Amino acid sequence: MSHSVMTEERRTEIALFRYTLILPLLREPSAQARQQMRRNIAAVVYDLPHSDRRQVSVATLRRWESRYKTGGFEALKPALGGLKPVGPPQTERKAWIANGASVFGTKLFLTDETRFVSAFVLVDAAGPRWAPLQGEDGKTVPAAFLQGTTAATTRKVSKRDIGGKPTIVVEKGSLDLSRPEAGYQWKVEAYAWNGKAFVFDKAVSAKLTQEKKSEM
Repeated sequence: MSHSVMTEERRTEIALFRYTLILPLLREPSAQARQQMRRNIAAVVYDLPHSDRRQVSVATLRRWESRYKTGGFEALKPALGGLKPVGPPQTERKAWIANGASVFGTKLFLTDETRFVSAFVLVDAAGPRWAPLQGEDGKTVPAAFLQGTTAATTRKVSKRDIGGKPTIVVEKGSLDLSRPEAGYQWKVEAYAWNGKAFVFDKAVSAKLTQEKKSEM
């Protein structure tokens, strides 16, 4: 079972976005013009793929340029959120779900001690593997989540029983650093176990999001 919790498809999407941003910089011969272009790019608000961030800094653009020049397109693909696992996964001894197939909670600790990966392992006749998770977009990915707090985001993962179904609940808060007094903007996602995979539950997610906002 691989330590990676990011599919190759996602890594490619992220790398393609990064390449699109830096392509004009790679083609511009003037250092002075490139610097102004970086500032212009950094001033724009984007919908970054698979990220809560909305902007890219000048320093980040420089780093992506350097990576591309030394390693090409592959070098733009992220590892585990830019982080690396430390030590083996720590898996719970008792199964959270034990009905036919068994599902165990597990943690991967990272080089950044403020964050870790909360993941779920499926064990059945085929052997152990990451439990599948079907997202809001209908795509299936491993049930693994980066958990913890950075300057602009916070994320908490919990296991709950909702309506008789084992459910993964992910609380995600985003902070606008230009207006920190506004506080976190919350979104809660719920993924219910259907016997084979965790599936996004739109109604429960909306209900939990509203409840979270009401707490603030």
